Amino acid sequence: MYIATRQGGWAVVALTLVLATGHAWAAPKTWVGGATGTWATDSNWSGAAAPAGGDDVVLTNAGVTVTLDTSTPYLGSFAISNTATLVFTNWSTLLSATNVLVGASGKITAAGPFFDTTMSNRVNIACQGLTVAMNGSIDVGAKGYAGGRFPNDDQRFAHGPGKGSGEYMGAGGSHGGVGGGSHSTAYTLLGKMPSYNRPYGEPDMPLAPGSGGGRGVNPGYLGGMGGGAVWIDASNGTVTINGTISANGGTGAGTGGGGSGGAVHIACRTIAGTSGIVQANGGSFAGNHLGYGGSGAGGRIAVKYDTAHQSLVPDIRFSVEPGPLSYYRGQPEPGTLWFPNTLFVAETITKLSGRLVIPGFNAWAPSSLTVSNCWVRFGTNTFELSVASDLKVQGTDGNYGGRLDVGGWGYGAGVAVPYHRGTCATTAVLTVGGSLVLDGGDLAVYSGPLFSGGSDYGSLVQVDGDMILTNGSWVYPWSVLGTDSGIHRGSPLFTMRNLQVAGNAGFDADGKGFAGNKDTSGFGPGFGNWAHQGGTYGGRGANTNFNTTVPYDTLEEPRGPGSSGYAPNGYVVSGNGGGTVRIEATGNVTLDGTLSARGSIPQAYAAGGPSGGGSGGAIYVSCRRFTAGASAIVRADGGNGFLYSNPDRSGGGGGGGRIAVWSKSLARHPSNTVSVAGGVGTGVDPNTQTAEPGTIYWGQYPFDGTLIMLR
Repeated sequence: MYIATRQGGWAVVALTLVLATGHAWAAPKTWVGGATGTWATDSNWSGAAAPAGGDDVVLTNAGVTVTLDTSTPYLGSFAISNTATLVFTNWSTLLSATNVLVGASGKITAAGPFFDTTMSNRVNIACQGLTVAMNGSIDVGAKGYAGGRFPNDDQRFAHGPGKGSGEYMGAGGSHGGVGGGSHSTAYTLLGKMPSYNRPYGEPDMPLAPGSGGGRGVNPGYLGGMGGGAVWIDASNGTVTINGTISANGGTGAGTGGGGSGGAVHIACRTIAGTSGIVQANGGSFAGNHLGYGGSGAGGRIAVKYDTAHQSLVPDIRFSVEPGPLSYYRGQPEPGTLWFPNTLFVAETITKLSGRLVIPGFNAWAPSSLTVSNCWVRFGTNTFELSVASDLKVQGTDGNYGGRLDVGGWGYGAGVAVPYHRGTCATTAVLTVGGSLVLDGGDLAVYSGPLFSGGSDYGSLVQVDGDMILTNGSWVYPWSVLGTDSGIHRGSPLFTMRNLQVAGNAGFDADGKGFAGNKDTSGFGPGFGNWAHQGGTYGGRGANTNFNTTVPYDTLEEPRGPGSSGYAPNGYVVSGNGGGTVRIEATGNVTLDGTLSARGSIPQAYAAGGPSGGGSGGAIYVSCRRFTAGASAIVRADGGNGFLYSNPDRSGGGGGGGRIAVWSKSLARHPSNTVSVAGGVGTGVDPNTQTAEPGTIYWGQYPFDGTLIMLR
């Protein structure tokens, strides 16, 4: 029989001849077939018979690939190692055994990818105990739904419930979140998000594989494949992961989008591991075409341990990060990590990367919090995070390093766009009793709408101490991507004692204002309304003439997001307006880095047609003393128009935004570091298509003191 033992930190299976009953136990079943073959064929196994119930099965033949296309009987044990591979086919195929070991260099996978109309596959294991040893793997990366491909046939579009749209520069696939955008991605449009491109599945029951990315414009520019599905039921035993369980999405080719991460479901009594990895990350765009395709979203992972027996936190990294952000293509979203309680959530988070979904976990008040080399987003819009002392976000590795999101999830009633494209259902609030330090890490803050009679901000980051940005750190403030023309809509507010921004850090609200549109006018009070115009805010957008909408908001206290431009057809999305950077410090603001709220350029295929750029947004700073160093940049420029193949019909630039800085004492660098330029037109006469600049206002508060009046 086989007896599981411990050696070198991972389980091995040792063959032991037992004579306790006066006879030898049967020898294990071993593979005697060729380099490839099917499990159910008798001649492929020792004894000329396929494994039967109770058998111990060993697959250690170097380089062999065995296909499992029918469910096994209940085995005594199954062990695979030494570069052997077991491939599951068919959705219902089940490997069942008392114990399963994936030893060093052993691999279990599934056939794939597959189309909507063909048989799907997954890894499906039922056992009392599962061990994935160091250098062993269960890997269904890119084994989910297929991406789009170039041939003009039924398979040219991507597959899966969250398939990436696009036939030219494809969007990333969606699953646990929304994939990154492309020129033709409709989810940027409120009320026009298609049934595909949306998240699907449930956080506590990840079942479906990941979806494919949209295809690119040329032959060979395939969309990335979605990640596959892994289902493990070891409800009465222990799952030990010292190796890897992976369901990552595949990378797109050329201008194709990345596939979304797949699904990993683990049910067990307890889970253990040392240096293990469980991941369902989104796939990347190809990266050699300025990122014209979008990356895939993260998938879904659920770990259902018995809370009465699980007391130790294993050394396992769980990750459902999206693929990297591509050039002007929209931020892909993380997937979901589901756990039955908060055991794995500590005041120093280093092993959890994704949106944490935990029953009843709607608020948290840690004494301090450090997020290191992880992307952490909490489960609901109404989540309340209040850190008593210091909050630190840091990162040095991975696509995103360290990142913390405030707000940013959910669907609005009657609105077909997810709030995480820049909004949230309610006012998100983060309070920090000490200092907030971003050291190589990022902070994204998503705004809710303004409520009648409520506050004048849509989300709040309130820091009692100092806020410090250093080592390449960025804050991303997202305004509400609304369809109405309300001037202020909703934007984040940041309050603190002192703000320090290092030279390679800053606030980035570029393109985070009113959303662009396609086939028609954009959104916002100053939307480009005809003739491929850019949006208006502090200055008027342009094309062959200026936008007929007038500049809006106030010179002295600008708080509104910028407006988007006009797009003529479905091959192009007009530029988004710039967002809002709103900072209120009771002490000093020392800026050596960047405050930016530029409008974005249109997202377009090369023959897409003329389209206007988004207007610049708002930068509003209030403090005691404002100091800008030699490397400081403060900008709210309009986005450029899109260059069309017919220069007579090219798009116009977006108008410049608004900048206002109030302080009691001002020490600023020369004005060339401060910019509200209009976007540049791209037609025959750019001078007629370059938008108006915006406004800059330097306000001074009176100094504290006593006023003596002499009469």
